[in-house]
Amino acid sequence: MSTPLENSNPPATVWVDGGSRGNPGEAGAGIVLDLGGERQERHTLYLARGTNNEAEYAGLLAALERLVALGVDRVRVFSDSQLLVRQMNGQYRVKAENLRPLWSAARQLASSFRHFSIGHIPRTANRVADALANQAMDGRRSTLPVPRQLLAPRRSDGHHRERLPLGDKGTP
Repeated sequence: MSTPLENSNPPATVWVDGGSRGNPGEAGAGIVLDLGGERQERHTLYLARGTNNEAEYAGLLAALERLVALGVDRVRVFSDSQLLVRQMNGQYRVKAENLRPLWSAARQLASSFRHFSIGHIPRTANRVADALANQAMDGRRSTLPVPRQLLAPRRSDGHHRERLPLGDKGTP
Protein backbone atom coordinates (compact mmCIF):
# COMPACT_ATOMS: atom_id res chain seq x y z
CA MET A 1 0.00 0.00 0.00
CA SER A 2 1.39 3.40 -0.94
CA THR A 3 1.27 6.47 1.25
CA PRO A 4 0.04 9.90 0.09
CA LEU A 5 3.64 11.14 0.14
CA GLU A 6 4.66 8.49 -2.38
CA ASN A 7 1.86 9.52 -4.75
CA SER A 8 2.51 13.26 -4.57
CA ASN A 9 4.73 15.29 -6.83
CA PRO A 10 8.29 15.95 -5.69
CA PRO A 11 8.78 19.14 -3.72
CA ALA A 12 9.51 22.29 -5.67
CA THR A 13 13.07 23.47 -5.19
CA VAL A 14 13.63 27.21 -5.16
CA TRP A 15 16.72 29.39 -5.27
CA VAL A 16 16.33 33.09 -4.46
CA ASP A 17 18.74 36.00 -4.37
CA GLY A 18 18.31 39.71 -3.88
CA GLY A 19 20.62 42.62 -4.41
CA SER A 20 20.80 46.36 -4.02
CA ARG A 21 23.17 48.82 -5.62
CA GLY A 22 23.77 51.40 -2.93
CA ASN A 23 21.92 49.68 -0.06
CA PRO A 24 19.46 51.28 -0.19
CA GLY A 25 19.55 51.79 -3.89
CA GLU A 26 18.29 50.24 -7.07
CA ALA A 27 17.22 46.73 -6.09
CA GLY A 28 16.14 43.48 -7.66
CA ALA A 29 15.75 39.77 -7.05
CA GLY A 30 16.26 36.59 -9.00
CA ILE A 31 14.23 33.41 -8.62
CA VAL A 32 14.72 29.90 -9.96
CA LEU A 33 11.86 27.42 -9.53
CA ASP A 34 12.51 23.73 -10.19
CA LEU A 35 9.08 22.15 -10.34
CA GLY A 36 10.26 18.62 -11.07
CA GLY A 37 10.91 16.83 -14.31
CA GLU A 38 11.67 19.28 -17.07
CA ARG A 39 9.60 22.08 -15.51
CA GLN A 40 11.69 25.04 -14.48
CA GLU A 41 10.94 28.75 -14.29
CA ARG A 42 13.37 31.64 -14.01
CA HIS A 43 12.15 35.05 -12.90
CA THR A 44 13.40 38.56 -12.39
CA LEU A 45 11.92 41.05 -9.95
CA TYR A 46 12.73 44.76 -10.23
CA LEU A 47 12.12 46.76 -7.07
CA ALA A 48 13.30 50.24 -8.10
CA ARG A 49 14.67 51.22 -4.67
CA GLY A 50 15.28 49.08 -1.60
CA THR A 51 17.83 47.49 0.68
CA ASN A 52 19.61 44.23 0.00
CA ASN A 53 17.59 42.49 2.72
CA GLU A 54 14.31 43.84 1.32
CA ALA A 55 15.31 42.43 -2.07
CA GLU A 56 16.08 39.04 -0.49
CA TYR A 57 12.62 38.94 1.11
CA ALA A 58 11.00 40.20 -2.12
CA GLY A 59 12.48 37.24 -3.99
CA LEU A 60 11.24 34.81 -1.38
CA LEU A 61 7.75 36.32 -1.27
CA ALA A 62 7.41 36.39 -5.07
CA ALA A 63 8.58 32.77 -5.29
CA LEU A 64 6.14 31.58 -2.63
CA GLU A 65 3.26 33.51 -4.20
CA ARG A 66 4.04 31.91 -7.57
CA LEU A 67 4.16 28.42 -6.02
CA VAL A 68 0.80 28.97 -4.30
CA ALA A 69 -0.67 30.01 -7.67
CA LEU A 70 0.74 26.83 -9.24
CA GLY A 71 -0.81 24.65 -6.52
CA VAL A 72 2.51 23.38 -5.18
CA ASP A 73 2.24 21.93 -1.67
CA ARG A 74 5.86 21.07 -0.77
CA VAL A 75 8.74 23.53 -1.04
CA ARG A 76 12.48 23.58 -0.40
CA VAL A 77 14.05 27.04 -0.60
CA PHE A 78 17.75 27.86 -0.82
CA SER A 79 19.28 31.29 -0.32
CA ASP A 80 22.75 32.69 0.20
CA SER A 81 21.33 35.23 2.66
CA GLN A 82 22.18 33.93 6.10
CA LEU A 83 19.98 36.63 7.66
CA LEU A 84 16.91 35.63 5.62
CA VAL A 85 17.38 31.92 6.31
CA ARG A 86 18.00 32.34 10.03
CA GLN A 87 15.08 34.76 10.47
CA MET A 88 12.73 32.42 8.61
CA ASN A 89 13.93 29.48 10.73
CA GLY A 90 13.46 31.43 13.97
CA GLN A 91 17.17 31.51 14.82
CA TYR A 92 17.39 35.33 14.52
CA ARG A 93 14.87 37.92 15.65
CA VAL A 94 13.64 40.41 13.06
CA LYS A 95 14.89 43.69 14.50
CA ALA A 96 14.68 45.93 11.42
CA GLU A 97 11.31 47.67 11.18
CA ASN A 98 11.34 47.56 7.37
CA LEU A 99 11.73 43.75 7.37
CA ARG A 100 9.01 42.86 9.89
CA PRO A 101 6.04 42.98 7.48
CA LEU A 102 8.06 41.09 4.85
CA TRP A 103 9.08 38.40 7.34
CA SER A 104 5.50 38.12 8.62
CA ALA A 105 4.09 37.74 5.11
CA ALA A 106 6.76 35.16 4.21
CA ARG A 107 6.04 33.13 7.36
CA GLN A 108 2.31 33.22 6.61
CA LEU A 109 2.86 32.08 3.03
CA ALA A 110 5.30 29.37 4.17
CA SER A 111 2.68 28.01 6.56
CA SER A 112 0.27 27.49 3.66
CA PHE A 113 2.45 24.65 2.30
CA ARG A 114 2.18 21.09 3.54
CA HIS A 115 5.97 21.10 3.83
CA PHE A 116 8.29 24.12 3.79
CA SER A 117 12.00 24.28 4.46
CA ILE A 118 14.62 26.93 3.88
CA GLY A 119 18.37 26.46 3.97
CA HIS A 120 21.53 28.46 3.50
CA ILE A 121 23.88 27.84 0.58
CA PRO A 122 27.14 29.52 -0.42
CA ARG A 123 27.00 32.32 -3.00
CA THR A 124 28.79 30.09 -5.48
CA ALA A 125 25.85 27.67 -5.36
CA ASN A 126 23.38 30.49 -6.09
CA ARG A 127 24.91 31.95 -9.26
CA VAL A 128 21.83 31.59 -11.47
CA ALA A 129 19.54 33.44 -9.05
CA ASP A 130 22.27 36.08 -8.56
CA ALA A 131 22.54 36.59 -12.31
CA LEU A 132 18.75 36.97 -12.54
CA ALA A 133 18.79 39.59 -9.76
CA ASN A 134 21.37 41.55 -11.74
CA GLN A 135 19.29 41.16 -14.92
CA ALA A 136 16.31 42.60 -13.03
CA MET A 137 18.31 45.68 -12.04
CA ASP A 138 20.07 46.07 -15.41
CA GLY A 139 16.88 45.70 -17.43
CA ARG A 140 14.56 47.29 -14.85
CA ARG A 141 12.12 44.50 -15.54
CA SER A 142 10.03 41.97 -13.62
CA THR A 143 8.57 38.69 -14.80
CA LEU A 144 6.52 38.29 -11.61
CA PRO A 145 4.43 40.84 -9.72
CA VAL A 146 6.22 42.76 -7.00
CA PRO A 147 4.84 41.54 -3.63
CA ARG A 148 2.25 43.99 -2.31
CA GLN A 149 4.14 44.39 0.97
CA LEU A 150 6.82 46.24 -1.00
CA LEU A 151 4.32 48.60 -2.62
CA ALA A 152 3.09 50.05 0.68
CA PRO A 153 4.82 53.01 2.29
CA ARG A 154 7.94 51.68 3.95
CA ARG A 155 11.26 52.64 5.40
CA SER A 156 14.21 51.40 3.40
CA ASP A 157 16.96 53.59 4.85
CA GLY A 158 15.75 54.21 8.38
CA HIS A 159 15.13 57.93 7.81
CA HIS A 160 12.15 58.53 5.59
CA ARG A 161 9.15 56.77 4.18
CA GLU A 162 8.98 56.14 0.48
CA ARG A 163 6.63 54.47 -1.97
CA LEU A 164 7.90 52.50 -4.91
CA PRO A 165 6.75 53.87 -8.26
CA LEU A 166 4.30 51.71 -10.18
CA GLY A 167 4.48 51.10 -13.90
CA ASP A 168 1.66 50.28 -16.30
CA LYS A 169 1.23 46.69 -15.06
CA GLY A 170 1.49 47.25 -11.31
CA THR A 171 5.23 46.75 -11.27
CA PRO A 172 7.88 49.45 -10.85
